[in-house]
Amino acid sequence: MRRSCVGFAATAATVVSLSLLPAPAPGGEGKETNVKILHAAGKVTVFKAIKAGRPAEKLAATKGLALGSGDTIRTDADGSLNLEMPKGTIVAAGGNSGVEIRMGRAKDGGEETTFRLPGGKFHFLVARDEAPRIRIETTAGIIRPDAAEFIVSHDPPTPEQRRGATAVTVLHGAVKVARSETGPWTEMGQSGLRAILSESPGMPVEGNRPGEVGTRPDQIRASMLDPHELARERDAAPQFFLGAGGAAIPSTRVAEVLPPSQRPRLSFVETTLDPRPPEKRIDDGSPSLFIPNYSPPPPPPPVSP
Repeated sequence: MRRSCVGFAATAATVVSLSLLPAPAPGGEGKETNVKILHAAGKVTVFKAIKAGRPAEKLAATKGLALGSGDTIRTDADGSLNLEMPKGTIVAAGGNSGVEIRMGRAKDGGEETTFRLPGGKFHFLVARDEAPRIRIETTAGIIRPDAAEFIVSHDPPTPEQRRGATAVTVLHGAVKVARSETGPWTEMGQSGLRAILSESPGMPVEGNRPGEVGTRPDQIRASMLDPHELARERDAAPQFFLGAGGAAIPSTRVAEVLPPSQRPRLSFVETTLDPRPPEKRIDDGSPSLFIPNYSPPPPPPPVSP
């Protein structure tokens, strides 16, 4: 997928992208959701939902601001945004990204929170207790997460790709993706698995290996990233600003919201890519192997002749 998303250079482009998303259920605009702003940096604007008796309104995003159903948040090129839900779910949006929050009714009658993504790059950490009530929409498809940490990139529609293109990369846990609510659904339950939702059957999709092309309208292409690709994808994802200076989400926070079976474990990347200079690596027969806090056993004492 393209690294930059162009749908948010102007408000008009935002409106066009939003109009191509599935139509939300009528009513409920302005109703308070269970989503608040955890952190905003750079230029981040909140566009309040238009409802009867209230004109269009926009305001700067501020920490703790509660969002109403139908509110849309947009980041400029220098902006970043973190949203949070009561039980630990966090959504990070990078620059030139937008998200609309909707509250609606799930099939079982309960309330469901929908994150509609007209374009941009996002990093989700979805808590186990909130996962059944979360839905993510782009113009290219639908994502229903389990307790999981994953990355979503969405390029808005173009004349060639009328529904745009979405890539979903699983870091931990599991998600399901589909082109529409009626399915078929693709299960993604493995770290490093990436699915690409793209409408155009003959268009190459960036990230494809040589000779591969985009999927047919009713198909989803899923593939495993190699350790280096996965590391680059993680590094390029929006970060969670939990400290004053901004930092990646700590593993302790991930452990708080994911069940034990889906918490981060030492990955292949972390155990094979040694970040230290060659002269400081451990020479234990496997010079490329690096395990944090590991030191090799002492050499055996010399044997007397």
